[in-house]
Amino acid sequence: MHCFYVGSKRFSFIVWLIAIFALICFFNLRSANAEFRIGWKNQADIANFIQLDEKHQKVARETIAWKKYDDDFKALHNLSISQVDAVPVDMVTFLSVITVGLQGRVIAIDRQYGKESALIVKSQKHIDTPQDLVGKNIAVPFMTSSYYSLLRYLQHNDIPVEKIHLVNMNYNEITQAWQKNEIDGAYADGTTVLPFVKDGHVLVDSSQLAKWGYPTYQVWVVMDEIISDQPFWMESFVKKILKNIDDNRRNIAYFTPQSSKVGQLAQLLNKSPEVVCSLLKQQTYLDKTQQSLILSRYLSKEFDEIGLFMKAQKIMPDILPDYLIYVYDSFIKNNKNN
Repeated sequence: MHCFYVGSKRFSFIVWLIAIFALICFFNLRSANAEFRIGWKNQADIANFIQLDEKHQKVARETIAWKKYDDDFKALHNLSISQVDAVPVDMVTFLSVITVGLQGRVIAIDRQYGKESALIVKSQKHIDTPQDLVGKNIAVPFMTSSYYSLLRYLQHNDIPVEKIHLVNMNYNEITQAWQKNEIDGAYADGTTVLPFVKDGHVLVDSSQLAKWGYPTYQVWVVMDEIISDQPFWMESFVKKILKNIDDNRRNIAYFTPQSSKVGQLAQLLNKSPEVVCSLLKQQTYLDKTQQSLILSRYLSKEFDEIGLFMKAQKIMPDILPDYLIYVYDSFIKNNKNN
């Protein structure tokens, strides 16, 4: 009886080892064959250099599939139903979605909105001061950083929002409305704004708003599960983000329309190399030290402040008491090679 008991324990232990080995093999096999799906936007953004570099390569033994998005709300919806694993989205759009229940986390900052994101007005409309905006039709995509920045600009200049005709349009609609002379101005981003300079001028841009204390960012977002289920891959991806930023921040001043990288990105975006080069030089990218500081100390507070401001403006009926859990700084903070 005693021998049978010992044998049973030994048998159980062997079965347990076999089971653990099988599980390890299963997860290694899954890891080796996994395809991670990364969202991207049709923007002149150095983040898209990662896509060009990795198109036929592997990162941490995982194949990357790139999925294009023109709408941040659509990207976040697909993130929530596991159709994509990581997406770069506007921080205000992200704030609005987590407030109603999305369990996403910011893991890195793609870029800070700067001179490429601006309030631009038609020159023929004689809008030369903030007060000249009163009664004018200004287009902006609602619940975006452009929207938030425009509202802060009006507040900064003591202009009541109700005295401006704000029109909710996406960037494609803004371009069409501008060309048809249906709007007097727009707060928009990147490739939307640049062509307007021919017959318009900038009143303010997001780099100035940041100096006034209202910085805005495009952020990399993932769901909780990807952090817990694939931490090694996430570490590798964030490392790639930081390396890409470091490599290109050093060289961006030397980019020309003839640069091979600019040409490749222009081809991907179906834009002219001149437009892409100009936009790249206007953008603000943050290194590991800057990102670590923002993610660990400031970003959740900025979410709090934006939420309170939007609620006071009666734009967001409800906000969360705290947004700290929606910022995950460990992948940035623990990265050793940047």
